[in-house]
Amino acid sequence: PGTSEKTYVAWNLALQRRWSGSIFSGLKRIFSLKMEVEGVEATAEGPLVMLTRHVSSADSLLPSALVANRYQHNLRFVMKESLQWDPCLDIVGNRLPNAFIRRNTRGSPQAQRAIEKMGMDLDSSSGVVIFPEGTRFTRSKLEVLRTTYTKGSGRADPHLYEHVLPPQFGGTVTLLKVAIDADIVFCAHTGLEAVGNILDLVCGDLIHRTIRIRFWRVSRVEVPVDEEALRNWLVQSWKTLDRAVGDLQSLGEES
Repeated sequence: PGTSEKTYVAWNLALQRRWSGSIFSGLKRIFSLKMEVEGVEATAEGPLVMLTRHVSSADSLLPSALVANRYQHNLRFVMKESLQWDPCLDIVGNRLPNAFIRRNTRGSPQAQRAIEKMGMDLDSSSGVVIFPEGTRFTRSKLEVLRTTYTKGSGRADPHLYEHVLPPQFGGTVTLLKVAIDADIVFCAHTGLEAVGNILDLVCGDLIHRTIRIRFWRVSRVEVPVDEEALRNWLVQSWKTLDRAVGDLQSLGEES
């Protein structure tokens, strides 16, 4: 009682950082993970919008573990609604300016408003994390999208990519149009493909893996304002991320 709203949010943000950081640190110790991180200094200054590859339940921890805890950033997350089964995400996550989006309603007015709200009032110590693919990457999902793709379907052409799913335009474009003062940070990574779900963790498929992560930053002045141009920019930028994932994977083949 008597605690200001600002202090209340700050306390919960700190709790979110510690919770996610502790989980990731535990994974590193338990599975003897090796981390190779490039360009994390690109995330030092906010405001920022982070666009990251999504291949595993574990990669949602990377922004908090590597960025928020390092630079004390207050990160907001666009997440799927079903993650609220976790009491920590449900109780703490809903006390913060996060957005839990139902998988089949991403383009709904309600979802769009929730994402728009995420991009407002960002300052030098805050940012938003979104996964443009909208679901975890698997090779089989990419092949299905290639088979069923039609122009104007709300995604880029899946034939343009090898290591990621094509970005969905709705949520990401909405966020970029609202967060007009935020630079864009991309996060490419590899090494977590073996743990798509909790069962994979139990099976030990992550033991002795090397997780390679690459961050880079794009100034807001380089991002188009016009929606069609913004979509084209996202398509090309996601191709750059796709190539970065391939580069990181090739490092593993050489070692």
